[in-house]
Amino acid sequence: MGTVALSIDAELAWGYHDLASLPEKRIEKARPSWRKLVELLDEFEIPATWAVVGHLSLDHCDGNHEDHPNPKNWFRRDPGGDVKTNKDWFGPDLIELVQDAQVDHEIGSHTFSHVLCGAEDVTEEIVNAELKRSKDLAKEKGIELNSFVFPRGSVGHRRSLRLPRNRSRARPPRRRPLGDSGVSRPRLPQTRPSGPTRVLGLIAQRRTCLRPLEGHTRPGRYLRPSSPPSTARKYRPTETTGQSTPNRSSPSTIASPHWLM
Repeated sequence: MGTVALSIDAELAWGYHDLASLPEKRIEKARPSWRKLVELLDEFEIPATWAVVGHLSLDHCDGNHEDHPNPKNWFRRDPGGDVKTNKDWFGPDLIELVQDAQVDHEIGSHTFSHVLCGAEDVTEEIVNAELKRSKDLAKEKGIELNSFVFPRGSVGHRRSLRLPRNRSRARPPRRRPLGDSGVSRPRLPQTRPSGPTRVLGLIAQRRTCLRPLEGHTRPGRYLRPSSPPSTARKYRPTETTGQSTPNRSSPSTIASPHWLM
């Protein structure tokens, strides 16, 4: 059974601010659609990852962001103000709505201002500033960002996406000593073989562990009924007990793995 991941780009007007013209009707429906979507996900108990533009976390701003690296004229359409005067550019109330939902949603990053990471005029410095600003704003609201969605699918500067400090990368392979020589080697991952490889491994294992019982008179316990008589152990009675013991001069049945039980 497969797994479906539901990701929602939560951006309001920031998803279109760099276009030639703003889709006014679509932006007007963004807020009520956000609320309706939260209700539907609660009704059907479906968790989702909300990729939120970091600027929506602000309560207010001046609209300039002079201390924030950005492409040329990137914030020219930012009206500034607050959520009461420009509700399409701010959304702290909507973020709280997702946090207080009955379903355990995840809130991820969609950059701070919907910067297209793969654009030619977007440098690594800009991407780092976008990620850092988003992370700081999320931390103020008690949100830990573990997911990131590239705005408009524009991929770039992947090196800026680092693991959080509380998550370590894959551990290097453990090393163990080999004998008394002091030489060590990495511990290889243990995988279970299948098919012919597993069959041959089982045969080799049985060759080392199967031995005829002393005084046993039933060679059929170790040989299949169809085993050739020339390779079966020959038994002769002992002089003291009258029991049979295997003749060590006879060919060994262990030499033919495909005849083992």
